[in-house]
Amino acid sequence: MKPIVQNIKNRVENNQPITTKQFNSLIKFIEREPEFKTSNRNQIFKFFEPLIERKVIQYGNDLSEHLV
Repeated sequence: MKPIVQNIKNRVENNQPITTKQFNSLIKFIEREPEFKTSNRNQIFKFFEPLIERKVIQYGNDLSEHLV
């Protein structure tokens, strides 16, 4: 577990976003912190959202280029 946490720490310190999977591995620990005891997972996610990388999946092309 230590290399995972170390990798996440390094990414945050270097202003790089963490992946959703990395955040999900930490949320169990974050929930136990006094600052977040009264928060649910959605609230915690919203708080840390600026640090989390969002992947946008694009499904092929649309037909707009052909409708001109």
